Amino acid sequence: MFLLGIDDDKFTIELHYKGEVVYVLDEDLCYFGGEVKYLDWIDPDCLSLFELDGYLVEFGFSESVRMLEEYRMKNGWAYYWRLPGERLKEGLQELRSDKEIMDMAAKVIQDTKFVEIYLINKEELTKASLAEVQHEMAETLSKSNETESGSKGRIELEDDLGCQNNVDYVDNREPNDFDTYHPAESDPEQGLDADFEGNYEDMEGLSNDGEGGSHEICIDDAFDVHSEDDVYDSDYLGSINSDDEEEVQRVPSHPRYPEFNSEKDMSDPHFCLHQIFKDFDTFKEAVKSYSINSKQPLKFNHSDSKRVQVVCQTGCPWNIWVAPTDDGKAVQKRSCCLKHEGCIMIFKNNFGDANYIARRYLQRFQADPQGGVASIVQTVAEDYHWTISRWKAWRIRRIALDLLRGNAKEQYHKLQDYYAQVVRTSPGSTCFVETSQHSNVFKRMYCCLQPCKLGAAFCRKVVLLDGCFLKTDYGGQLLSAVSLDGNGGSFPLAYAAVKVENGDNWTWFLNQLCRDLDIFKDSGKWTFMSDKQKVRILL
Repeated sequence: MFLLGIDDDKFTIELHYKGEVVYVLDEDLCYFGGEVKYLDWIDPDCLSLFELDGYLVEFGFSESVRMLEEYRMKNGWAYYWRLPGERLKEGLQELRSDKEIMDMAAKVIQDTKFVEIYLINKEELTKASLAEVQHEMAETLSKSNETESGSKGRIELEDDLGCQNNVDYVDNREPNDFDTYHPAESDPEQGLDADFEGNYEDMEGLSNDGEGGSHEICIDDAFDVHSEDDVYDSDYLGSINSDDEEEVQRVPSHPRYPEFNSEKDMSDPHFCLHQIFKDFDTFKEAVKSYSINSKQPLKFNHSDSKRVQVVCQTGCPWNIWVAPTDDGKAVQKRSCCLKHEGCIMIFKNNFGDANYIARRYLQRFQADPQGGVASIVQTVAEDYHWTISRWKAWRIRRIALDLLRGNAKEQYHKLQDYYAQVVRTSPGSTCFVETSQHSNVFKRMYCCLQPCKLGAAFCRKVVLLDGCFLKTDYGGQLLSAVSLDGNGGSFPLAYAAVKVENGDNWTWFLNQLCRDLDIFKDSGKWTFMSDKQKVRILL
């Protein structure tokens, strides 16, 4: 390993792989076994998930980068990093995207110029974390139920699902600091840890049947719901608080199901049993995002107002059923099988339509609304490896701008309501919309606010007229009239929107303006300025 200078913008990686995360009693999570490689002079601009896979291929972990990527995604492997000196439990942070790798590199260069990266199976990490929690629970119960030295007790526990678990404990047991926490396979009663782990797998919707397969778990079967009259009564536990025997009652609690946050989770959705979604549309959008990210060929096999089913390719057991909750305010995942078997990853997805791409790039369009069609085609090709036409790129840009600015057609429908609110909140204002005689089609509109009318009395008797094009989907012309205040600054008087700039529309606009400002009573004191002699209609 080569230590970098303090002024270098590169850093060193300690890469761990082929090991497993285990929990050591009374210690911490640790990465056991495997191999370690050191990568020096790492340029942060050249580091990505693809490059990490490439390093492992060079070390003989896999035959190709593509095979390694498919293996990681299918079997739940991911890269995690931590800074030297941090505990594995608190310091591990997952690397989900190239952006997170860039953020990690910036922090490492600023701090230690040295980082540890681990290839870890997510399921192993979850089990190791649960083992630590279970050990802490067992220690808490052991301390709370102190008995004579060397005696052996038995505790009956009832979990939130109404199931009883048995825990054998010995008060004077001295644990080995280097033993990993695993229940013995030969023990017919594996204790609290084994039962807890089994319940956890059921809640996730995955269960091994002895042959490595999986099956569906329905919500009605997974939960044993107790009535509100269920009481937990134990004289043995009642002696914890005092010497007198007391009756301990278990207050029934309703399980809190995980809720899907569309703002935070939509970019990288993860599913689990009993998950709650806002509505069917949110669930469908999450499925589309998951299908595109994981490159899995999903499809909606059944969809109506009461339930929706999503399945994978023929032969793959992966599926999800969702239905409305009991109160009807949301939808909940009723059953699922979240394991892919025998399906082939795809790189062209029908879910990646113009609407989906437009929503994914909203922030980019907000920062650069004038971005060209060619840049959209290039960006989609780099991010998703999709080839789209210029026509589709134009549609993507239009949909994104409509989402940011609003649809022009819908805005015209709201003009009448808008002007009604203006007149209500600013009495004395003149605002109206004219439509065609035989159809309710927009013709022209006029607006002169009451504050503008009052302010015109303190301005110079000068009116400046001009017009400009409206760059919208429907086009048109904007006619405006401004005056000069005491400091020589522009003071708006009125404006109008018309289809075309012609004599009829200018006559209509100036007549409305003169009525609002009482120009007809003393027209000799007013001066009109225009670039096209529009004021001849007043002569």
